[in-house]
Amino acid sequence: GINAEFTCDTMSSTLCDQRMARRLLLCVCLASVALFVNASSSIRKESSSHSANVLAGTTASAPEQFHIAYTNVSNEMWVSWAITPSAASTNPVCQFSTLPVMEGTPHSAWIAQADTTTYKDGACNFSSCVPWDGTLHSARLKGLPYSTRIFYRCGDDESGWSRVYSFMSAPDPDNSDIPVSFIALGDIGYSENAAAVRDDILARGADADFFLAIGDVSYANGNQTGWDLYGRLWEPVYSQIPSLHSPGNHDGEWRYGNTYDYESVGGGDSGIAFAMRYPGPGPVASFDSKHTGNMESTSFWWSVNYGPAHILATSGVHEFGAGSEQYRFIENDLREAAKPENREKRPWIIVTNHYPMYATLADCFCNYTAGATCQDPGSFFPGVLEVTANLIKDNLEPLLLRYNVDVFLSGHEHAYERTFPVKNMQATDTSSLHYYKNPQAPVHVMAGTGGGDPDTKWLPKHMYAWSAVRSDDQLTDTKPFGWLRVSMADKTKMAFQYLNVASSAAEYVRDEFVIEKDVTSVRYF
Repeated sequence: GINAEFTCDTMSSTLCDQRMARRLLLCVCLASVALFVNASSSIRKESSSHSANVLAGTTASAPEQFHIAYTNVSNEMWVSWAITPSAASTNPVCQFSTLPVMEGTPHSAWIAQADTTTYKDGACNFSSCVPWDGTLHSARLKGLPYSTRIFYRCGDDESGWSRVYSFMSAPDPDNSDIPVSFIALGDIGYSENAAAVRDDILARGADADFFLAIGDVSYANGNQTGWDLYGRLWEPVYSQIPSLHSPGNHDGEWRYGNTYDYESVGGGDSGIAFAMRYPGPGPVASFDSKHTGNMESTSFWWSVNYGPAHILATSGVHEFGAGSEQYRFIENDLREAAKPENREKRPWIIVTNHYPMYATLADCFCNYTAGATCQDPGSFFPGVLEVTANLIKDNLEPLLLRYNVDVFLSGHEHAYERTFPVKNMQATDTSSLHYYKNPQAPVHVMAGTGGGDPDTKWLPKHMYAWSAVRSDDQLTDTKPFGWLRVSMADKTKMAFQYLNVASSAAEYVRDEFVIEKDVTSVRYF
């Protein structure tokens, strides 16, 4: 059934009314679908059989692992899916409509042709490396009416048809006065812990406008069937909430990812699976892998506008230093977003990267000594072992400060940590743990809590005055598995809640804070 439980304790009455209306609409629409389609509700636990996602009577190799994401056009949506094992599919399409009934009434649905492709990986040289047998399909649903529930199903008569899913299309980009709520987390995977996080999102966050998956998404580590397990586990979320992926070190080798041929650092993926499975709203960027050849992706780095927020996703696993292709994209994007006329329209700027700038775990990544790496003396492995929080901070923090970025979201460390407003290793406001008015620096939130094995070795907190809240602050010894909810009721306030699904009910909300500011720009330097 549909869990319509919803509370308004931390929301304005206007935001609450809109969320309640959207939840009610979702319930009504999904109930309608159930009358016409041989499927369960779209808010459900994933079946152990991926064929449960398709209509009765279709083939075993049927459409699965549905995922929707924004494109670079505001009234479009990517719909992507897989078929495993490979099966004939000569004319895959998506049918989509504002009506829930499509089968038998083709005149009521629009048609989007899908691209078909596959990839080869899993040739790394350790035992867990397994190749993939399947096909991938992606369709662009174009000309969508804004802020409208869209119903869709995809497939063809040869490979079978999916059941009917639905999503809310993006709002008119010229309307920046609407409330926004989104989900963010990194370091996800397909473990039991990841399933617990997913189930909590379905129960309490299914009304979110979109979802940010901030790297280390599958943890396949060379076993390409792991990407299928990840896609199946998260399909109930990703098929109905636009989910925007960013790459992490476990998702590919790239420049600063996990080295392909070394199992000890979680290698095994070249990056082509991430690149081809999860399109996004970014420019087409490419990488040449000596293992799988050239790959292109629209999810390496990207930005979107939504209501009063501008969100820029950066990649810590590709070149990001001054002079690189990505650095130019980041600077140009932030310069445009920070123009007075744009900042008045969208006062909030949020930047993401898989790697944090500020973290206090007792590992080499958190070594803030200039030039520090995670390399063993006398050895050198290019990639993830070269990266530290200090390297990310030295290259990207000047841009955050120059363009008045409000929040930096990250993962990588399998824990939760949130700073006070901070710049250049100095907290600018420690007067409150939960409220900041016109802060003079960004707040950094690390939420690598999607399901990966927890990191628990913390440095003494008193050594870092900029660290506000950490996983180890909680009263009971529970694991850091949870998700971040970010809400903007209007242009003046942005509220955050970190929800830890492994905690008791009394400690479920492990952290919450609000940033408030005047719409006029505040200089950070």
